[in-house]
Amino acid sequence: MRLNRRKKIRYPVFATFEKEKLPKRARRKISWKIWLWGGIFILVLGGLVYLTAISPVFKIKEIAVSGNNFVSAAEIEEAVRALGRQKFLKIITQDTIFALSGKKIENKILTEFPALREIKVKKIPFDKIEILVKEREPAAVWCQTKPESVLAPTPVVSATSSAATQKKQLPQSEQCYFVDKEGILFRQAPEISGTLAATFYDSSGQAPVLGNQVVASSTIAFAQQLKKAAREIGLDITAFLCEEQISQDLSVLTSEGWWIYFDVSRPALTQMKIVESLLGEEIKEKRVNLQYVDLRITNRVYYR
Repeated sequence: MRLNRRKKIRYPVFATFEKEKLPKRARRKISWKIWLWGGIFILVLGGLVYLTAISPVFKIKEIAVSGNNFVSAAEIEEAVRALGRQKFLKIITQDTIFALSGKKIENKILTEFPALREIKVKKIPFDKIEILVKEREPAAVWCQTKPESVLAPTPVVSATSSAATQKKQLPQSEQCYFVDKEGILFRQAPEISGTLAATFYDSSGQAPVLGNQVVASSTIAFAQQLKKAAREIGLDITAFLCEEQISQDLSVLTSEGWWIYFDVSRPALTQMKIVESLLGEEIKEKRVNLQYVDLRITNRVYYR
């Protein structure tokens, strides 16, 4: 009986497969397409860069400033021009309507001009920029003084001290500035005597910096209320003494030469009512020799 044997098929240990090769013509055709579209893209991109950043077509030709009063429009325009002259990658200037962003303009102007509170930038196609500004409004006057010129009498005085030696005149100021309702120092001002605005005197000796807050906004509001209420009872407040920006104590000098010590954490009108009551009744006859009235302790009044 014959057995049929199957033949063994041997496969090579390493099989090699050749990749299909595209015809040379097809490969050259694809390669030229890539180069062609790449070249077109570069040309279009270069054209857009030239048109928007280099070409005089979109160069900023006019800058219109409105809303300004004390700040010069020419100075604002020059600040924008200087920003446009800055170069991107040390090659391309930013003086076109597309390259110069409105946010950069806002930050630049607000930094250089502390007297400005708000600014809006509008671009008008294709070469004009409109800038609308709002200036800070004076709410008080802040004056830098010599430390020895604003020494107020302490609430506790010796029995031998006389009232005459404790009387203080208006502090001598070295330089005065306007501050807005937020207490921001923003513009130089003349020293004004008898103004309706509250006048603060600072003897810290620190150099004033425009744009910095020198008085708390709550203290300014408190001083404005005191100034108005004092006039209604025939009392003239000439100076507010700044000792510490975060202090709750506020020293006030009257035109009669005596001081009032207030607590800014309590209502201003309530404390002024106490002063009115004292001047009208208890110390009416002693007013000429009065040195101070201290209202800083709740439910207590001290005077001398």
